[in-house]
Amino acid sequence: MHIKQDMVAGLLGLRSKRLTISTALNFLKEKDRSAYDSIVRSDILKWDWKDYSKYDRQLEQDKKIQEAFNLRLIELSLINFQIRDQHFNFFHFPELKLYYESKGDVNCLDWMSKMHIIVDAIYLRNSNHDWYVSEYFSPKDTGLQSIFLFRTPMSILKYLTEGNKVSPDVKIKKTYENTEEFQVKGLSDAIELSYSFIDWINGFSSGKGVNDFLNKMLKLGLLDQRTYDIVIKSESEPIMEYSGLGDKDKDRLRKIYKVKDYHFYSWWGKNILDLTSRQGPKDYLEKMEEGGYIRTYKGENGVRVELTEKGLRAIA
Repeated sequence: MHIKQDMVAGLLGLRSKRLTISTALNFLKEKDRSAYDSIVRSDILKWDWKDYSKYDRQLEQDKKIQEAFNLRLIELSLINFQIRDQHFNFFHFPELKLYYESKGDVNCLDWMSKMHIIVDAIYLRNSNHDWYVSEYFSPKDTGLQSIFLFRTPMSILKYLTEGNKVSPDVKIKKTYENTEEFQVKGLSDAIELSYSFIDWINGFSSGKGVNDFLNKMLKLGLLDQRTYDIVIKSESEPIMEYSGLGDKDKDRLRKIYKVKDYHFYSWWGKNILDLTSRQGPKDYLEKMEEGGYIRTYKGENGVRVELTEKGLRAIA
């Protein structure tokens, strides 16, 4: 009898072991490859930022989930297995999306998540085996709205993606066991972020700056083109007038004046501008050119930069 049950269980996809996180993730891969790729490539599973117990309770009471799972159990019960016990185990896989929002004069990104759910249940319990069955439920299946995780002002993203450099707009207000609280210029409310998120964004950006980070988010599909364009436009700095030049800008102009050869943007950033991000040197030189301080000439070996009359007056 047990041999027959074992054979039928195998044919119907029942398992003798409960799903682990890794096997549940592979189960998701079979059901929704796009969501799987997004979750794995973003490394979001490294975060420890959410307690899903309330979603467990909501799902257990959800009629759509119950109906879908019951249909699966009815299908299995045609072989006359007797259901003695059902213990449900929920696996939540968050799929990130980033959206833009302006809070007064502060530009922010809202971090949202769609939840992909895998339910693992004991279908049959007998003297020899616990038989398990699993079902996948998309965000549309569950009816769960996208979950708001937290908000990050662009000044915090700049601070974190540039390797926690000192910023006049960002101050660490408090530290806790698992989180850090930031005070941001222009916002009355503090921003609290988990250390796991801070470590993730530091590692993911590799200190290359916010533009490089946003480019990665765009390529991964976590940031759509429209939002990306809005963020880049909102963060573009105004043309710098002479009265607005700081000592650091003047020092950079003096260094630029001494260089007569073509060089790639990375060389300009490392040796002259002290900018480590991939996009930073290009953005800075374009901004200075728009302000009328320099002229750039592009060639096969990079960019040559010369100071205009306005630039020469600025360093006189």
